[in-house]
Amino acid sequence: KVTTRLGDIDPKGVSTVPLGTTAAGEPVIACYGKFGAYVEVGERTASIPDDIAPDELTVERAVEFLDTPTEQVLGDDPETGLPVIAKAGKFGPYVSLGRFPKWPSPSSPGGRLLALPLHRKELRVALAYAGSIVPEPDDEAVRRAIVIPKRGVGKGAFERLDAFATKHGISLATAFERAEEAGVTSAAVKGIRSFLELRSTMRGRTGEGAATVLRATLEASGYLAELRSADEEDRLGNLESLFTVLDEFASIDEMVEELDRIADLESQPKPRTASLFQTMTLERITFEDAMQLLSLPRTVGVDPADGVEVTVQNGRFGPYLTKGSDSRSLDNEEQLLTITLDECLTILAQPKKYGRARTKPPLRELGTDPHSDRTILLKDGQYGPYVTDGETNASLRRGDSVEEISDERAAELLAERRAKGPAKKKPRRRKS
Repeated sequence: KVTTRLGDIDPKGVSTVPLGTTAAGEPVIACYGKFGAYVEVGERTASIPDDIAPDELTVERAVEFLDTPTEQVLGDDPETGLPVIAKAGKFGPYVSLGRFPKWPSPSSPGGRLLALPLHRKELRVALAYAGSIVPEPDDEAVRRAIVIPKRGVGKGAFERLDAFATKHGISLATAFERAEEAGVTSAAVKGIRSFLELRSTMRGRTGEGAATVLRATLEASGYLAELRSADEEDRLGNLESLFTVLDEFASIDEMVEELDRIADLESQPKPRTASLFQTMTLERITFEDAMQLLSLPRTVGVDPADGVEVTVQNGRFGPYLTKGSDSRSLDNEEQLLTITLDECLTILAQPKKYGRARTKPPLRELGTDPHSDRTILLKDGQYGPYVTDGETNASLRRGDSVEEISDERAAELLAERRAKGPAKKKPRRRKS
């Protein structure tokens, strides 16, 4: 079995079945992805059931999958104004207060950009240079780019430039242009001028395409030469992967705009969610039911004996109540909404039943990881949800959610974790 560079293979590029066009003339395709088949029109995608062969689909059936409603708006929360939504998720039906951010589809330029190991230093440096070329460069991008490779701009120069920029209400890049006025030493001014000349030259080439301009920028800066001289083949390979993705962007400006949009998505708070009770269905759930579910966990009251709050909530192993560090299971989910303080105190007064601790079952079984060829599991750990293939663990990040995470995203998280190398183990203490 061939596994070398398996993760670099683009399933869509080699496994696409053209189905035809919509009434509006948009191409309709079926794709065999790493984790199953799906149909796509533009940036809209929808999974294909396992019992349907993609190459036997018609345009009409594909559009039907795409047009199937995936959510039901029950009403608006009067307090926040956010929509209350009922939806079928991978772990069963649930309700949410607000919507999850609409992330770029995996096959879109933005999605392919997100699939890269953007945490790696070489990619952060490259994107910093990209952010420095745009008409209104980001201060942090400029700050990172100008010091790699080193140009003699040190801490003292930055302190003067930052103070000057704050005083005059200008950007750091504009402060660079007035470095001498800011009191920066001549040695640092020389480095700043070389950076500004590079920025000006590349700014004049932005119409040539994002990949071409960024490659030329990193070449002219000396960064690529620095990596070559150090035999950093892995880093150079990651940059080549970046250039390949950037071929899909018409300009550096377009690519930076997409990164800014993704950053905005990452900064959005996750919507509050709650699973439907086992006795509830999406067809019958009401706005009032949803609001009650979203009110959980619920504070039932305060124990008059010691002033400690008693709360009820739904957990991975069913409904339960807590008081401080003490907890008890409840008989059914409906009790979460109806149980009284007196009833809770009666349950807490009963002796706690001890038994052998159970290993937490996985929240869900996902697809097969293309690197290890093992099943990916989504689990709930001490520090939050994470995915694992049995060898590598990767925590979910901001913007990821238990309800919405895809098989592809889980594989990406594992790949990024592997790229960082094994976790360092703490040295064992020697017994004296």
